[in-house]
Amino acid sequence: MKSLKRNHFSAWQILSAALPFLAMDWIVRLSSKPIIIEVGNSSSVFSPVYSPAPNLFTLLWIAFFLGITFSARGNGRRILYGFFFGLSYIAFAANLIYYRLTGFYFSFSLLKMADEGSSYVMDVITGTPIYLYAIMAAVLIWGIAVVVSMKTESLSLPLLCSKCFLSS
Repeated sequence: MKSLKRNHFSAWQILSAALPFLAMDWIVRLSSKPIIIEVGNSSSVFSPVYSPAPNLFTLLWIAFFLGITFSARGNGRRILYGFFFGLSYIAFAANLIYYRLTGFYFSFSLLKMADEGSSYVMDVITGTPIYLYAIMAAVLIWGIAVVVSMKTESLSLPLLCSKCFLSS
């Protein structure tokens, strides 16, 4: 029986792969107004950046995505990371632009009304502030840099998950 050679990734490699996802989450939450939920006589602020609940949720999803990504072999790791990053980036860009224009977060239920807003696409593109495009470009370049610099050795899923939690 062949022995399995496992290549261990450094905490820096895992952290550099996780930071673009964390940055996208924090940028969206920092760029929006706090959501205040009022129940009876009390009110609470939902999803501020310093709140542990949304950060823990984000970190668990990042660990899940990276666990799947780093378990792949060869170029599959780059493809999976690019896929997960691409999905997250599309949601990130949609939320940044949509929230800036409407004050609401993007929801998939809005897709049934997509035809109504199709005539306003150029106004959306020209009405979005330049700094949002600069932020989106920086995050995109960051994600592409991670894909390009990603190693192609394999790593077991349990070991990666434990390294992700220990390094954060």
